[in-house]
Amino acid sequence: MDKSDYIIYADESGDHGLDSLDSDYPVFVLSFCVFRISDYITNAVPLIQKFKFDHFGHDQVILHEHHIRKQKDNYAFLCTDPEALAYAGMHPERMNQFRNWSEKYTWK
Repeated sequence: MDKSDYIIYADESGDHGLDSLDSDYPVFVLSFCVFRISDYITNAVPLIQKFKFDHFGHDQVILHEHHIRKQKDNYAFLCTDPEALAYAGMHPERMNQFRNWSEKYTWK
């Protein structure tokens, strides 16, 4: 079996049915994240694990969009903690780092 150099994660959010749209969240989003496996192993995984240990004390937490967006449970700090915002790319320096990285790997 041939192995790829890339790994793809796909996720959806919202309601895929058009019969009963949620007026509070009337969208459907399908997103993909494509990583070169070597970049995923050396960059993404360590950053995500560090984020989880720094903010939750362990790396078993699952980062659910709904909880983050609604600031439920232990996720409210993501909207108020400057360090957490920086992890999320909201700090100008982090945003520039992400832009530089993403421009390097964007398919054209």
